[in-house]
Amino acid sequence: MIDYQFKEELTQKRERVEDLFYFEGSKVGRGTYGLVFKAIPKTQNERYPKKEYALKLIEGNGFSTSACREIALLRELKHPNLIRLQRVFLTNEKKVWLLLDYAEHDLWHIIKYHRGK
Repeated sequence: MIDYQFKEELTQKRERVEDLFYFEGSKVGRGTYGLVFKAIPKTQNERYPKKEYALKLIEGNGFSTSACREIALLRELKHPNLIRLQRVFLTNEKKVWLLLDYAEHDLWHIIKYHRGK
């Protein structure tokens, strides 16, 4: 049996990406599973210092096994030369947002550029 009151309380407490970050109109690319936006925190705090982040929207309802695997791997990877997964947001509309450190280029493009020289 589902406790609807408990579910509603959790929904009210859930932080929304739209309330925490500016990202409208700042699409920077398209990933394997969805869109990537450049995001800036609306307010500076300890959790989200004032810097640029990448917000990745995983398209579709829920997410595939491979997207789930990507999230699990990103949570495990911790190295100064790798982008870190900061947080995963789930919305009431069953959308999944990944908050990552922002980098101007991805590794694939850097390798491709330097191979051509």
